[in-house]
Amino acid sequence: VSAGAWAFTWLVDGRGAATTTAAILTALYWAGFTAARLIGAVIGDRRSPASMISAAGVLLVAGMVWMTVDPAGTGGVGLPVAGAGVALVFPVLVATTVRRFGGRGDTVVGWGFAAASLGSASFPWIVGQVAERAGFGAVGPVLIVGAAAVALAAARVTRSTVPGPTG
Repeated sequence: VSAGAWAFTWLVDGRGAATTTAAILTALYWAGFTAARLIGAVIGDRRSPASMISAAGVLLVAGMVWMTVDPAGTGGVGLPVAGAGVALVFPVLVATTVRRFGGRGDTVVGWGFAAASLGSASFPWIVGQVAERAGFGAVGPVLIVGAAAVALAAARVTRSTVPGPTG
């Protein structure tokens, strides 16, 4: 969600976009996020968690690369793509926690919510620190690395099963 938090400023201050254009593109990030959550709810029971996470990772990273590279000035189109990708990660991980952790699933969900809250609060701050020290040109690469880390971690977690306690 850091891309959504920084999109307007990145577009206006980093790319020189008009405020109206930046506002529309930022809104499209959140529209992509919302649409993907709704679509995920409708098709989620017909797709494997691994396939949902794989699709999410591709969308998230591709959207951030598109936004960063900005081919022919079309980088803003990457925002709703990235928003759609990031939207699927958390619900899929929460939905599969009990399968992965059995009877400990409720405790793990609580820790997952805490970790997600910490990440969604701290990563935008980190992006801001990078932008302040290195300029807006560094924001895109930081968001790409963050997107790739989320995609890889989610894929790894989705494919794992933690055995329940024995005895």
